[in-house]
Amino acid sequence: DFKLKTMPYCGLKYRMQIWDTAGQERFQTLTPAYYKNANGILLVYSITDDNSFKNIGKWLNQIENSAPE
Repeated sequence: DFKLKTMPYCGLKYRMQIWDTAGQERFQTLTPAYYKNANGILLVYSITDDNSFKNIGKWLNQIENSAPE
């Protein structure tokens, strides 16, 4: 899933594509493709699910290995 959003900031308009790549195991092979051309990445977890929080480290490692320098 993704959402297009235009946001004004400091007199300029920024167009964002916000992707939900999902943290489920079955989507893990797809997510590195999204990292390659990203200008920014936001990691989100559920405050009601400990496993969600524990996955942050794994996702960060995956981003560091997939995203350009």
